[in-house]
Amino acid sequence: MARVATRTAADEVQRFLDVVGIRSTTAPCPERSNAAAPVRWRFQVLVFAEDVSRARLLVDQWTRPVGTP
Repeated sequence: MARVATRTAADEVQRFLDVVGIRSTTAPCPERSNAAAPVRWRFQVLVFAEDVSRARLLVDQWTRPVGTP
């Protein structure tokens, strides 16, 4: 659902999702041994399939800079 660089960022996303009533968990991102670029996302925040659309919408709105449509 969401990929982040730090455990702190993953915890923030999880806290936000908890406030809006969406259960989530954090897991390490899978290793990409054949990636040309360095891996910048170390953690992923996962939600149940039925919550994905709502979670994406809410997290996008929460993290969008003020004034962005």
